[in-house]
This record gives sequence, C-alpha cells and structure tokens, in this order.
Amino acid sequence: MSMKILFLGYKPFLSAILNALDNTNFIEANKIDVIIAEPNTSKSLINGFKRLVKQKNFRKILEELVLRFQLLLFKTKNKDIIKHLHEEISLDKLKNRSNISFIEYKGLENIKNLENYDFMIVASFGIKIPEHVFNAPKRRTLNIHPSYLPELRGGYPTYISAFLDEQTAACTIHYMEKGWDNGDIIIQEKKIIAKQSSNEIRFNESAKIAAKLLNDLNACNFAFESKKQEKRKISYCHKILKYKNNIKNIKKNRLEGYVLANCSKSLYPYTYGYYKGFLVLILVVEKLGQISDNSKIKFYRKQNQLCLQHYDINFLVIKYIYKGKLISI
Repeated sequence: MSMKILFLGYKPFLSAILNALDNTNFIEANKIDVIIAEPNTSKSLINGFKRLVKQKNFRKILEELVLRFQLLLFKTKNKDIIKHLHEEISLDKLKNRSNISFIEYKGLENIKNLENYDFMIVASFGIKIPEHVFNAPKRRTLNIHPSYLPELRGGYPTYISAFLDEQTAACTIHYMEKGWDNGDIIIQEKKIIAKQSSNEIRFNESAKIAAKLLNDLNACNFAFESKKQEKRKISYCHKILKYKNNIKNIKKNRLEGYVLANCSKSLYPYTYGYYKGFLVLILVVEKLGQISDNSKIKFYRKQNQLCLQHYDINFLVIKYIYKGKLISI
C-alpha cells in the first residue's frame, strides 16, 4: 500500500536519513514530499551576545569576537579542510525521482494540505511544533529521535553518547506529542559501535538505523502497535551535559569526552584553544599520562609534536587544524 509522506527536518540528520533510504523499498513504494529547514544561526548568535551583555560578561564577549574574527580570517582554507573531513551528502538522485518532491520551507503555518498526508515524519527539527500541526496528517506525526528512548530525551543525544563513550548507536521512531520526545514508541533499535566513535559517526549510524526502521514499517504496511515509554528509564540530555568547546571552560578529566562530542561538522570549531595566538581546532587526542602539576591548561611542543596539558593530564594532539592546515600524526 502506497503512503503519502511528508518529511520535515534540519539538513544534517534528515539528509543522512534520506541518503540511507535511497534505492530502498520505502523510497520506491511511497509518494514523498521533503521540507529541509535551516536553523536561524544568526539569530542564535545575536541572542548569545545579548545574554552576555545582560550578564555584563565582557570578557566572554571579547573572547567570542576574537574567535569569530579568527574563523573569518581562515574561512577559505578551513572550508576546504571541513569539506575534506566531512563528506557532503548529495540528494541529487532523490531529487530526480518522479515520486519525490522537495518543498521550500516558509514556516510551520505555511505548510500546505497537511491533512492529505498519511504521515508527517520529523527528523531533528529544533522548533516546537504546535498540536494542531502535528495532529493534522491522517495518521498523525512521527518523530525520529537518535537515542533509545526514553533514554536521552531532548536535543543532541549523540553528543551526550559520544561524551559518555557509550558503545551503542540507537534510534527511535515515536508519535509526536506536546512534550519533548515523550510520545508512544512505535519502533526502535540499537547497535554496537566502537566506544571511541565521534559524535558525527554516531549521528550517521543513527541515521542508518532510522532508514532501516522506516523500511521495516513499510514492509508491514505501517501496521504497528505502539507502546508507552518506561518512566523509570527517562533521562534528559540537558541534565547530563552542557555544550562546551573552549578547553579553558572544560572541567578536569572531561577533555577526551568533549573532543569526541564536538567532532562534528555542525559544531565547528570543534574543541579549541590557542597556541601562540592562533586557534588550534582539536579533532583527536591521546592521553599521555598524569602529572603532579594540576593547575595549568596549555599547549606545548615535545619532539616537535603538539601536546596539551589539561590540568593534571598530558595529551598528545593526534589530529588538529592550525593556521589553516590539517595536521595528523
């Protein structure tokens, strides 16, 4: 049975899911419309500066301005490096299919004819969707969440998973409700991955699992039974970890976790610090050992290799960007 489906989400996760769905039965069998929205990053940046001004935190404002200036200064070179580090997902083949249409996003209230869709499927969309919108499709709205719900509800669970060095990647498809990620579970799965997997690796693995789950639903003609989430297993991303990427703001014994968590194209400039006045964008570190001096955070050279003292632990910086060059050892 063919379904009419609307996908809605931000580009990174939704594009990864659609790419993994290419040439599958799900794509072949259904009529699909896609809306890829872009987050308003300039608004977020302005709001961030306003918060710092309100707090009268002028030191952090100056640090942020210096960071933005340096990123702008090396933009061209770093852009090429980022393109090399992070594979760009092309949806051109999907755009050429007769059963798939890409629609421009003009705001939630301007999405037309939602009642004509069997499902709206949301993937990584950071705006709260009103009840009258997610209830409009014939069989309501499904949300794709990259964790094994009810664990890690909320924003960016793969960030937390990378920080915690967890050995699984996961994905859940559930009904959308008024709260965040609290709807009944339709289907979910997790798989074993390497513990040292970065945020981006986990993100992409979750997208592949999502594609598999959608094909499983398609195979049974979307005839499924949902189940309630177990309250005793609920956890929330924002209660576990706050986003940080400046090494000076990272607490003792947490550097390795943040390096893995920040390793994603969307989180450029990754985990960073300054060496001789220039940005060092850290991608991989290796622990060398503990030392007695536990008060300093500094980069230094040892046998011409870049090292980092972060409190009482010394690290070898294995992979990093410095002065517009990608350096690996």
